[in-house]
Amino acid sequence: YNRAKLAQAISTELNRVIETTWAALPETPRKALQQSVDVFNSIADTLGTGNALPFTAVKMGCESLVEAVNNNDFKSILNGVRNYDDYTYAHSMRVATMLSLLGHAAGFNTDEKLLLASGGLLHDVGKMFIPHHILNKPGRLTEDEFEIMKSHVPHTIEYLKKSSDIPHSIFIIAEQHHEKLDGTGYPHRLEGKQLNELARMAAVVDVFSALTDRRIYKDPMEPEKAITIMEDEMAAHLDHTYIKLFKTILYDADLLNEDE
Repeated sequence: YNRAKLAQAISTELNRVIETTWAALPETPRKALQQSVDVFNSIADTLGTGNALPFTAVKMGCESLVEAVNNNDFKSILNGVRNYDDYTYAHSMRVATMLSLLGHAAGFNTDEKLLLASGGLLHDVGKMFIPHHILNKPGRLTEDEFEIMKSHVPHTIEYLKKSSDIPHSIFIIAEQHHEKLDGTGYPHRLEGKQLNELARMAAVVDVFSALTDRRIYKDPMEPEKAITIMEDEMAAHLDHTYIKLFKTILYDADLLNEDE
C-alpha cells in the first residue's frame, strides 16, 4: 500500500464499525444515516464520470432526515456521525440536519425542509476534489493552500451543473455559504442584501458545525464557546437574526447550557 491507499483502507474499516452501531438506533434516524451515507457514496462514485447523481435520489435520501427533525428525533443523527472518519460526509450531514432544524424553527414546510437538507448534504461535495493533505492539515493553511481549499465552491457548482434537475436553491446554498455580510467572504465577495436568505441560514449552520466538528487534529469546540465566537468575533459576518434563532434551537434541544 502507498500512504493514500493505506489511509483509505483504515478509514473504510473505521467507518464500517461506526455504521454497524447505527443498527441499534430507532428506525427514522437509522434510515436517515444509512440513506445519507449511501447518497454520499453514490456521489463519490460519479465524480470524474461526467455525470451527477440525480437530485431526486438526493431528495429521497433526505426524507428520513426531515422526518426525524419533524419528530424531534434528530440527536442520534448528530451523534451517529460524530466520530465518522470521512470529514466531508460527517460535516455535510451535520449541516443538513441543523439547517433543517433552522428551517423548521423558521416555519418552513416539509418540501422546503427537504430542499434545505439536500442543500446541506450537497453544499461541500467539491471538497472531494481537494487533496487530503490540505483538507486535513492541522496547521494554518498557506495562501496557496487556502486558494486550493476555496476552489471547493466552484468544484461543487461544476458538479451540480451536471445534473439537469438541481433546484436553484441548492446552487444558492452551495455557492454562497462562505459569503459574509461585510463582503469579506468568497467566492464573489457579496455583501449585505446581496446575500440570499438561504445562504445566510447556511452560513450560520456551516460556521457552527465547522467550529464544533471533531477533526483528526482537534477536539470539538464546546457549543457555548462556538456561539459566543459567532456572536462576538464574527458579528460582522453572520446574520444576527438567524444566530439568535439557531441559539434558541440549541437551548430547546438541550445542546446549549442556558447559564452560558
